[in-house]
Amino acid sequence: TLHKWTPAPNEIYTAEVKIDRHGIEVSNSSSAQRTVINNTEFSGYYNDEKIFSLNKDETITKKTTVDGELTVGKTKFVPMATASQGLNIVILD
Repeated sequence: TLHKWTPAPNEIYTAEVKIDRHGIEVSNSSSAQRTVINNTEFSGYYNDEKIFSLNKDETITKKTTVDGELTVGKTKFVPMATASQGLNIVILD
């Protein structure tokens, strides 16, 4: 006999959320954004283009905005009060 399909107890499927043994996918159709977390990626997409991803010890992004100081290894970049004043580059010990 035919039965109506239902997800397994550990599965969730809605219009914009999918959780199953393969991972988690959350999307927003009105903004064309999607986040995927599974055993191979933790990534964010916009219009099916990968915008950021985290993998092991590496983060890859299309764009990054830092509001304040940025430290890269032993170097710190400190913006001055106004853009016309420039940027201080500090070498850390």
